[in-house]
Amino acid sequence: MRMINNCLVSDLDGTYTRDQQLVFLIEALIKENIFPKEAGEEYGTLKREWLEKSIFQTFITGLVLLFKKYLEGKNKAEVVKIAEELVNNYPGRLYPFVSVLHKKAKDSGFYTILLSHSPDFLVSIIGKKLGFDFAKGIYYDVDADGCFTGKCDSGDALNKKKVLLQIFEYISVERIAKISYEQLEALVVIGDSIGDVSMFELAKTAVCYNPTKNLINAWEKSGNKWVLVAGYKNMVVIEGIYASVYSEASSSFMEGLLTS
Repeated sequence: MRMINNCLVSDLDGTYTRDQQLVFLIEALIKENIFPKEAGEEYGTLKREWLEKSIFQTFITGLVLLFKKYLEGKNKAEVVKIAEELVNNYPGRLYPFVSVLHKKAKDSGFYTILLSHSPDFLVSIIGKKLGFDFAKGIYYDVDADGCFTGKCDSGDALNKKKVLLQIFEYISVERIAKISYEQLEALVVIGDSIGDVSMFELAKTAVCYNPTKNLINAWEKSGNKWVLVAGYKNMVVIEGIYASVYSEASSSFMEGLLTS
């Protein structure tokens, strides 16, 4: 069984990818008539309010509530099939710095984990496509008939520190690999928002990538002990979601993050 000494953990939306994956999934479910006409109308209202008021968090909160509301009773296999088609066919925009850092970590023998607040089945598909060893999102409960119940584990999932420790335990218990947080030589964590702060507390190297205003405030309160990286605003558009992407970022700087 593989012994893990070094680990890289990355957030997904806004950190690895420029896009919010739940937006694409909701749009696809509406287009394929899995979600009813009313869902499309509600989504349109949310999007207009976001564009007019520019309050992104309100938009995302509304999306999650809409998704939970209309997901209830839907067949999981049908929803997952659409998610797979979405990931395989929709152009994904990756931030070059994070995608290259991930590749360097993999090449250096790091175990890599993708951790997100997007639906678990969607994160798993994307994680596999991007080459992560393990991927975890919010789990949406399914009944005996294979249909979503409308319930999810969002309570625990919002505490990424707790979830990450649970992932380490799961990997060891299921004998996927042997990993112990206390024995890790390197734990690099990358995130862009205030929701990532709890897992920064576990990191030996925490990277705030294109941080939100709230995360910058938290960074200042931390005594600037996390690495602050202003990333590239010119996105790299790729086919599917996975590609080897290189940027002008300093190779020595990235290697320093993995060995510090």
